[in-house]
Formats: sequence, structure tokens, C-alpha cells
Amino acid sequence: MMRIGSLAPLGLLVTLAGCNLIGAGSASPTFPQHRGFFLSGPASLVQGKLVLESGCLMLESAGPAYERTLLIWPPSYTPLEDGAGVQGDGIELLLGDEVLLGGGEYSDEAWVNERLIGPPIQSECLTRLYTLITSMPEDAP
Repeated sequence: MMRIGSLAPLGLLVTLAGCNLIGAGSASPTFPQHRGFFLSGPASLVQGKLVLESGCLMLESAGPAYERTLLIWPPSYTPLEDGAGVQGDGIELLLGDEVLLGGGEYSDEAWVNERLIGPPIQSECLTRLYTLITSMPEDAP
């Protein structure tokens, strides 16, 4: 399995709760997943740092328009067992990694919730934007 980036401080791993957990007693972050896009889907690239905030995996964008968006993953992606990142498409991303992800940003919470597998987005994970991930390109920064 290809690994991109560096290991984030373990101090970020705190007691977490949310939807789509690996196991009830695990320290897994909230990991919302979308149903997938069969013939079409968002096709832009989003870039930033993978961070954990209030138990939610977020993308922190750099630059003058600093913002954190909740990441919504495809059904084939899974959180790492220790909650320190995510894996899919043969790539592993860890908290603190600078990432380049295929997908698109959406601001309509109701529209996003309709496409989720499992419960709606938890209140502690609500943001202005939601990034629906479709791929993790191998050519990350």
C-alpha cells in the first residue's frame, strides 16, 4: 500500500464519537460516507491538510480564505483502525498530511444528507461546506 505524508501528533486522538464507526469501543473519527456517483459526479480537485476537529475528519485549506470542510467519503474508503487517517484506492492518508483529493464542494446540508449512507451529519461536524470525495490521486503535493 502506498503511503503519502507524515504522521500527525498522537495527541490529536481523543475520545471520538459519530457515525459509521469501526467498532463501538474504537477511537475512530466520525466517518460519513456517500452512496457513490455511478455515471457522473464532482470532478474538481481539493487540496489541504487532513485534520481532526471535534471528532470529525476535515480538510483544512491554506491561504487567505482559511476554512475547514467536512469530508464525505466513498463507500469503499475506510478509516484506519487507530483513527489516525483513511485508506482507499491503495493509498493511505494520515492526520496532518497535505492531501490532493478528487471530488467537489457543496453547501446544501440537506442535499448532502440525502446522499449519505447511515445517519445525517452529526451536529459537531456541521460546516459551511462539505467535500464529497470521489478519489485520492496518487500525485499528492
